[in-house]
Amino acid sequence: MTLAKTWQKRALLVGGIWSALHITMLSALSDLPWLRNVELGVKDALLRLDVTMKDRFSKQVSNKSKEAIVIIDMENAQDYGLERAEAYAGLIEHLIQSGSRGVLLTLPHSIANAPLIPDTASKVRDKLPTIEDPIKKLINDRKKNVVLATKVYTIPRGKIVFPLYNKYLDLGSNNISSDNEKDLTDIQGFFEFFPIFNSKNKFNPIRYPYLALQDFYLEDQVNKSAKFISSTCLAFKKFQSPQTESCNKFPGEIQLKFLDPLNAFNKIPINRLCDVNKANCQNQIDPEIKKEINGKFILLGLPEDDSSYFQLPSPFGKLASVEMQANLLASIIDNSFYRVLGFSLSFGVILAGAALIISLFLLISAQPKKRLLIYGSMIIIGVPIIYSGVIVLAAYFNLILPIVLPISAWILIGNSTIISLLIWRYQEQVSQQKQKLVERTAILSETQKLLSRVATDIHDRPLQELKLVMDRIEELAYDGAIDPRLLRMKHSRIESISLVEKLSNIGQDIRNHLNDIQTIAQKKWTISPELANGLANGIEHRLNLLVSDGKLRLNVTRNIFPLKEPALDITWINDREDIFRFFKEAINNVMKHAQPFNGDATGVTIFLKQEGNQCTLMVMNDGSKTAPAKPNGTGTKNMETVAAGLPNGAWQREWLLEGGVSVHLRWTMPSD
Repeated sequence: MTLAKTWQKRALLVGGIWSALHITMLSALSDLPWLRNVELGVKDALLRLDVTMKDRFSKQVSNKSKEAIVIIDMENAQDYGLERAEAYAGLIEHLIQSGSRGVLLTLPHSIANAPLIPDTASKVRDKLPTIEDPIKKLINDRKKNVVLATKVYTIPRGKIVFPLYNKYLDLGSNNISSDNEKDLTDIQGFFEFFPIFNSKNKFNPIRYPYLALQDFYLEDQVNKSAKFISSTCLAFKKFQSPQTESCNKFPGEIQLKFLDPLNAFNKIPINRLCDVNKANCQNQIDPEIKKEINGKFILLGLPEDDSSYFQLPSPFGKLASVEMQANLLASIIDNSFYRVLGFSLSFGVILAGAALIISLFLLISAQPKKRLLIYGSMIIIGVPIIYSGVIVLAAYFNLILPIVLPISAWILIGNSTIISLLIWRYQEQVSQQKQKLVERTAILSETQKLLSRVATDIHDRPLQELKLVMDRIEELAYDGAIDPRLLRMKHSRIESISLVEKLSNIGQDIRNHLNDIQTIAQKKWTISPELANGLANGIEHRLNLLVSDGKLRLNVTRNIFPLKEPALDITWINDREDIFRFFKEAINNVMKHAQPFNGDATGVTIFLKQEGNQCTLMVMNDGSKTAPAKPNGTGTKNMETVAAGLPNGAWQREWLLEGGVSVHLRWTMPSD
């Protein structure tokens, strides 16, 4: 359980660091054109799929909007003289007279840049025939039925400039002022799809956001600005009632909807409206065509050979500007756009996905290497796949989610996290192998120490006592007290029996020590698992075990602080085992002699602390009836042996005046 929690903490730390790094990096890279183009290309594919799905399930843009729009195809318009102002104005007049709601047009280059025909006053002054400019006359006579779509441009200083057609308006002045600005903004509107209007949402860019109102600098008056409405909105406002909220304000970031060009809007070729033999379009329009035009929004585009003609990319390939306007007008009529997740929510989606990936890695972080690799790969692949399904479903319900940036961020976060965990796992395995090698060496050293201790005990006690007994027997035999042949008692039966028992005990003692040696030789020695995380943790674990088993029933006061232990020091690992054995001996003495029913202690205090390289272990109880320990007892001897084997080791048992016993062990901690 501890291992699992450790790896969960590592996964959380690694995942959090990589999430912050990758999201920051991708945020900085999101302004790169190629990355934005990838995002827009993927969104185009998504919108094509969405249109297909909605066609199949009959949820496409309603026929109402499609049937309300008619596009006049201006291909080969020059064959009908439409590059001339009077022919062009005549065509528009006939479209209006045929019952259309109004005409949204983009002036051909030949007309927009043609010099204005002199007005009546100048012609009278110059004694010329009185001819009024047909475009100017059309615009002033049909203000309620005509909207001019104007393509803006950017000058080197970064200003967006709006070309003015004020020469065709009776403004009373060539300069735009507050008095005549409204007359101009009621006729001219900006073309919505100029690249400058790309979304500023770096996490969720879209190709054609819809803008209802924009501030521009005026051509020839670049220090003056004016607000213009989009030409499509302006047409809708003038030609449709009631108005839609979409054109009253900019309703957040929204993406226009596209229709499949193969099943889109009604197009009327110019040859159905104009007589090629007469090279004009001033004839009466055919009644059948009038039915197609009556009550419709008329969109007049540009011929392909016009220098102002341009196309724009769409999910269905490049479309002429007039077709883009038709798609936008359809969205406005139905008040139906794709809603685009804004910057904050898009960033929240990225963070939520990163948090999900990190949470999943928390669950698998403690798995073995092979499973970690398999499960991690499933997470890295699975989360983007699930999110892709969410993207398609959201688009079906008219919501555009960020695509490339979140998926890229999550894949990078997942790969970086799993690689980091695998590297961490490898380093830990190497560290564990080193630790095991050190422990094996420590076990061998400990075994040698124990064997040496047993040999010393045999030599110092049983063998010495045996020698003394044998000497005594020789003395008795020499004095005639024992028959040398039978070793049979003659005078003192008690003494003879004592000697025999003594010899028997000595023999048994030697056998016991020999059995200990055999046990040591056969036993598989290991390092105490409680000490794997340090002496302090081992002591805490031992105390918890004694308390939970009911063996230690005193109030335990713990002042146990972790020591700065050298991890791979063989000598210290051996010493730590001895110190732990010392602690177990001391706490066992408390339970045996001070704890009720054998004593009257109520509490025991455990103290472990390091100051510099000096360490102290203390076990103290408050019992007043604690029996004095035997000075030559096995426990005392073991404690003395442990203290003697430690660097600068010393121990002390102290009977306190106020009652109780305190056992201290001090030693010097080896440095790393």
